[in-house]
Amino acid sequence: NVSNWENGASEPDCETILKLADFFGITVDELFGRDGVALGRETAVGVEYSILKLVRDLTEKQKAALLQFLKEMNG
Repeated sequence: NVSNWENGASEPDCETILKLADFFGITVDELFGRDGVALGRETAVGVEYSILKLVRDLTEKQKAALLQFLKEMNG
């Protein structure tokens, strides 16, 4: 199948695309090489995108601590 995808003979279906993204721990946009993360009508790029990628790897407890820290910094 992968050889057919690479040669343009066929394309993966939506379910397969989702499974591939889940397997690699990335978004479908990242799987397709798109930079940035959609946030409603806005897209995170540059530093914001880098921060979001790092936050994904945090535990829930770390995310909560980071959120509290950011709230305190924002005053």
